[in-house]
Amino acid sequence: MEVIRKVKKEVKKFQIGDQIVLGRYTATAVAQDESGTTFCFDQVYGDTPAKTPFDWKRMKALYKSKAMESVRDKFVPLFDDVANVDPADLPLTFFRSPTAEEVFAKQQLRPVEPTTIPGADKRLDIMRSAAYRAAVDVNGRLCAYWTDSLVKPDSPTYEKFGSNIYVNHVGCIEFDDADRPDNYIFWRPVFKLKV
Repeated sequence: MEVIRKVKKEVKKFQIGDQIVLGRYTATAVAQDESGTTFCFDQVYGDTPAKTPFDWKRMKALYKSKAMESVRDKFVPLFDDVANVDPADLPLTFFRSPTAEEVFAKQQLRPVEPTTIPGADKRLDIMRSAAYRAAVDVNGRLCAYWTDSLVKPDSPTYEKFGSNIYVNHVGCIEFDDADRPDNYIFWRPVFKLKV
């Protein structure tokens, strides 16, 4: 009988699809360029919803957490124009959410403001699978998570639903305002390592 078996292995370079263990979380290599390998958490980070898509306190806590201990010295800024910055001081430079362009097909992006994040404007191959678009917490419960994208202010979607874009618990695009009191949306970190 033919099987597919995952094995752990020490490597010098990452490949797209490689998965790393970060404490009780895992992250998958989703893109590469000359500056490093971009990873996306396979789970949402934290046990509670995030108040906004840009929660710098949560980002700072993640950077300082035990989960990131093994990769802390390998971080690469997500923006080219930033140099010699300490991730503990400016975590927004080293962590972000996936963009709507990275997660969804082009036909779903009509009301979406184009991203300004370099290299984050194309759909990631891994996100073509609804199984990967949908995220879980560390206990396996399906969770919605923020994207790093905004709705076009002149769009009817903005008027009807709000300015932020998130991925619902089954992997579909949704729109809402971040400051809603009954917010149940989590954070799924993206970061880059120089390996």
